Amino acid sequence: MTDKKLLEIPRVSILIPVYKVPEKLLRQCLDSVVNQTLEDIEAVVVDDGSPDRCGQICDEYAKKDPRIKVIHKQNEGLSAARNTAFDAAQGEYITFLDGGDYLENDACETAYSVAKREQVQLVFWNQYTEFSHGRRLVKSMGDGDTSFSEEDCKELQIRVLDFNGRIAQAFSKLIGRSFLRKNDIRHINALKQGAEGIVFNMDLFDKLESAYYLDKPLLHYTYNENSISHTPSEENYYLIVRCFEYIEQFIQRSQNKDKLEEKLYNRMLYIIVTTAITGYFNPVNKDMYKNKVSKFKKFLSEPLVKKSLQKANFNGVSIQRRLIIETIKLRQFWLLPILGKIRRTQLSRR
Repeated sequence: MTDKKLLEIPRVSILIPVYKVPEKLLRQCLDSVVNQTLEDIEAVVVDDGSPDRCGQICDEYAKKDPRIKVIHKQNEGLSAARNTAFDAAQGEYITFLDGGDYLENDACETAYSVAKREQVQLVFWNQYTEFSHGRRLVKSMGDGDTSFSEEDCKELQIRVLDFNGRIAQAFSKLIGRSFLRKNDIRHINALKQGAEGIVFNMDLFDKLESAYYLDKPLLHYTYNENSISHTPSEENYYLIVRCFEYIEQFIQRSQNKDKLEEKLYNRMLYIIVTTAITGYFNPVNKDMYKNKVSKFKKFLSEPLVKKSLQKANFNGVSIQRRLIIETIKLRQFWLLPILGKIRRTQLSRR
């Protein structure tokens, strides 16, 4: 490839799915792209059939900056939107950025420099979680930059299922585009919402030969309690279970089967607790109590949910979640609305 041809390829493609993002947050996201200190980038923005002004705002930015490409499509969900952006990307590396989040101005320059210096397929970093009352630093790993070999990446794959591992999301990563294409690593369109990032990362870390952890926050994740992930949605509960059923099938083919199964069942405990406390028995859910109990019992009858309650060993599970799981096992459902109110209060104080 000639030097001229190399210069025609952006160093980094920022892939941004957009659907019903509040205007202020979307502009903040796109401003962070335009203001990157690394100028040799592109942003592929996918308007996933958003019924509001999101598409118009994206077009507005594209008119001002030729590095921004906007694709308008019918709504198919987050996974399909990310795949559409990936298929259109031309960069040497790619990074996913959700439309409500934003990057530090030097994010692409910093991550790209590390990737080239260390000659790795993946660089991942820390993030700030932005709440209405402040922010919290969320670290992907421990203290200090760390390099990972192919064998190490297999251990990282196990951490994808660890609730405290912090590496299960698609964002906060810079990944070699040719590596993803060569290994056919994509989001699964059928997994529209829920744990789609975990499925993607299970495949990613299974095939990685090199990675580097940068102990620096480069992304701001905006916590939105009104988003689909944080509001009661019965459809979403089952979509998450479908994601984990896919992961269970993936694990059966893995060399790490025993370790991954242990992590899977323990991670499912978190899903069960979340479904109960911030889902069915969330105070914002105005359904009648007997209906909540009936629907939750149906959820508990899901094969993977039942199996997880039977096989999980509680390693790494907090005392608070253990108590909630025991409450569920004993069918003491009357306690769950009380615990739901407590959790709602805790979240409102963040």
